[in-house]
Amino acid sequence: MRTLSALLMVLLLCSVQQVYSALEGAGTPLECCTKLTKLRILPLARTESYRRTSSNCPIKAVIFQMDNGKTFCVDPSWDWVQSHRKKLDQKKSSTASKQHKPNSKNVHSSQAPEAAHSSNDCCTKLTKLRFLPLARTESYRWTSSSCPIKAVVFQMDNGKSFCVDPSWDWVQSHRKKLDQKKSSTASKQHKPNSKNVHSSQAPEAAHSSNDCCTKLTKLRFLPLARTESYRWTNSSCPIKAVVFQMVGGKRFCADPSWDWVDTHMKKVDQKKSSTASKP
Repeated sequence: MRTLSALLMVLLLCSVQQVYSALEGAGTPLECCTKLTKLRILPLARTESYRRTSSNCPIKAVIFQMDNGKTFCVDPSWDWVQSHRKKLDQKKSSTASKQHKPNSKNVHSSQAPEAAHSSNDCCTKLTKLRFLPLARTESYRWTSSSCPIKAVVFQMDNGKSFCVDPSWDWVQSHRKKLDQKKSSTASKQHKPNSKNVHSSQAPEAAHSSNDCCTKLTKLRFLPLARTESYRWTNSSCPIKAVVFQMVGGKRFCADPSWDWVDTHMKKVDQKKSSTASKP
């Protein structure tokens, strides 16, 4: 009788241990799943991390951790699960490498973001805006790896800064375009003696002392046939601009982020190259 009672007690303890070790969908101490989700896909932008269940678990699964704290046990053989894992690994690796470069060109630690601590330059919350105008975005930086919230901080031309979720697609697109614009601007500003730069010509609406633009033209296009040349404003100018020299002597300060401006510059280069090659 005592042996039977002891055996029942052992079975009861084992069942209690199983109940204790199971989450709703994922276990904490053993990291085990009691069942798999029926969802066929999870939004990657809201997925923070993943982990595999222990080899001792009865069900093999991948557990995805979402940004709202929820976890989902999924079948590791599904194609989207493997794709999600690879993208999360790439995002984590990319974020870690960029956060370890505090002195890179794109990091401006002296600029404190809106809703951020001035002491360690961290974000206390992320903006709810789903988009920021690229033409008004001057630069960006990553928050420090020691910050509680990982974020990209965009600096606007009016001095405001916004903490945004780095996993959003438009954020990654903005960062690439800002890098390209900065690289292109730097390369052209380092060629003061090139054929297309006329530093002696002061643009319309510009300071005569340092050849800077005080404002940008509102024209969305300039006639190519009447455009003689162009140049970039100096790196020390408050407003970055491309100055187009027109037939007749007029000059226009244009926003270099506009698509037609880049196209105009290329065509002016081609036209000048073609003219120089002909006798």
